[in-house]
Amino acid sequence: DQSLWGYASDDLIDGGAGDDTLSGAAGNDSLSGGAGADTLNGEEGNDLLQGGSGNDTLNGGAGNDILDGGAGNDRLDGGYGDDTYLFGKGSGQDTVSAYDPTVNKIDTVKLVGLNSSDVTISRESNDLLIKVIGTTDSFRVSSHFTYDATYGYQINQIQFADGSVWDQDAIKSQVLQGSDADQSLWGYASDDLIDGGAGDDTLSGAAGNDSLSGGAGADTLNGEEGNDLLQGGSGNDTLNGGAGNDILDGGAGNDRLDGGYGDDTYLFGKGSGQDTVSAYDPTVNKVDVVRLVGLNSNDVIISRESNDLL
Repeated sequence: DQSLWGYASDDLIDGGAGDDTLSGAAGNDSLSGGAGADTLNGEEGNDLLQGGSGNDTLNGGAGNDILDGGAGNDRLDGGYGDDTYLFGKGSGQDTVSAYDPTVNKIDTVKLVGLNSSDVTISRESNDLLIKVIGTTDSFRVSSHFTYDATYGYQINQIQFADGSVWDQDAIKSQVLQGSDADQSLWGYASDDLIDGGAGDDTLSGAAGNDSLSGGAGADTLNGEEGNDLLQGGSGNDTLNGGAGNDILDGGAGNDRLDGGYGDDTYLFGKGSGQDTVSAYDPTVNKVDVVRLVGLNSNDVIISRESNDLL
């Protein structure tokens, strides 16, 4: 185990085996940790940091740095500048936590030997999570979605082996598309299209006029702010419109619907199951509507059960 320091020049520092600390100082340096749990500090300049095997910590510092954790579960922080993070199959479970609020900075995740079909991309709380299909390898960007991905912590693009690139808009769109698993998907302040796919999902639109589709499964859809469209799909779903003039369609299954505040519309038709609306909104002159799709007055019976309309 050793500590090695560079100079003001462009240095090549190799830690070899052992748990080493390498510091590049000024200059465009190349730091290689080798085997062991190493700490690499690029400091000033445009540096190349290669952790090697082991659970390493890589700190780029100022400058446009390239960080490659290598095998092992590594922690990466590019610091200020346009930084590039390398990740591929066998790289382990790496985490980036890098704060840089510089306007127009470009931080990139470069997936080595991987195309978009080789990975899944999702949101976990405010983190961006990239997983390599068929492995335990993952790349987590901590706080990527903090403040709607406009401040400091986000990466700006993902590059794939075939040359294709996803910018921030493409990344945001990808994490709103569900899979067959149970998952939670969050929207942004914009008008979002969120599709849960199969599974028992929780979809939250946040601000904006959003369209939420639960798909198959027992889903919970939260429109929150804005004039939202909520479609539960098949399964026993819970739809909460929130504020705004929302449209709620439970789909097939026995669903629970709450439009919240605003002028809300509930869609119901043959095959919709046994749905229940429980919505409190004391707003004067608000207009809530039940729209019977494909049904006329002679197709239904309307009655009172206690204080319920049936």
